[in-house]
Amino acid sequence: MAKSSVNVGAQCAQIVEDVRKGVFSPVYLLMGDEPYYPELVCDAILAHCIPEEEKDFNETVCYGSDVTAAQVVTAARRFPMMAERQLVVVKEAQMMKGIEDLALYCAEPLDSTVLVILMHKPPPCGITRSPAGSSPTMPPAGCRSSPRRPNCWASRPAPNCPPSWWRRTS
Repeated sequence: MAKSSVNVGAQCAQIVEDVRKGVFSPVYLLMGDEPYYPELVCDAILAHCIPEEEKDFNETVCYGSDVTAAQVVTAARRFPMMAERQLVVVKEAQMMKGIEDLALYCAEPLDSTVLVILMHKPPPCGITRSPAGSSPTMPPAGCRSSPRRPNCWASRPAPNCPPSWWRRTS
């Protein structure tokens, strides 16, 4: 297995540590063909983001095959009910129709919503190796997350592997 320039375990551990401290970003992109780390981060967010007594009204978990991007954006744009924040989790997001439409929400997310986009299998990528046939690499700096949109790559994504809507809003 080729080594990447980023320690995925350390990156995910930092996100989980922040979550346990109550520090949340408005949008998380968790993806990879190895589901351990994305699931670990998603589970930590689910456990710590919303207190148990507020989950009925302020936590939405859906699957990409059951919703469209417009429905996810509508859920994310709602305000929390008598709480500090709401949580919207989209599992298997690679199956969602119109996923590119999330770009508008990701460009200006609500601070009162935590949106988690979990993709177990990255979208198809045209380039699977970096130049000169070297080992796969992490996305270039322009494609990486920002402090308001951390991501967790649990695989060896190709340089153009983040969804186009993620690159446009970085």
